[in-house]
Amino acid sequence: MSGNIVLKAPSGATTTVIGADGLAYPVTGGFLVIPPQAFHNGLLAAGFNWANGPTGASGPVGKTGGTGTTGGTGTTGSTGNTGNKGKSGGPTGGGGATGPAGWTGAVGPHS
Repeated sequence: MSGNIVLKAPSGATTTVIGADGLAYPVTGGFLVIPPQAFHNGLLAAGFNWANGPTGASGPVGKTGGTGTTGGTGTTGSTGNTGNKGKSGGPTGGGGATGPAGWTGAVGPHS
């Protein structure tokens, strides 16, 4: 710890407190101000409380953290559904050309 510790004395507290370092510290205006090495938990058990002073100024904003590592590659997505059935083949072709005329038959018998 650095700096002194400020405790609010309970009502009716003695005017002097012996610290953990063996030195005497005065209770002034209802408060006890002692160095960290003189503090001991027995003070809290005896009814002293942490003094509430005004809130100190905010400290400066800290540095931005470094960039993290790149995440791993994701898994491959599932296979998609089969597509719709395509249309049937092209249109029916036109009719074929008429074939050539057949041979003329033989002349029949005369009567």
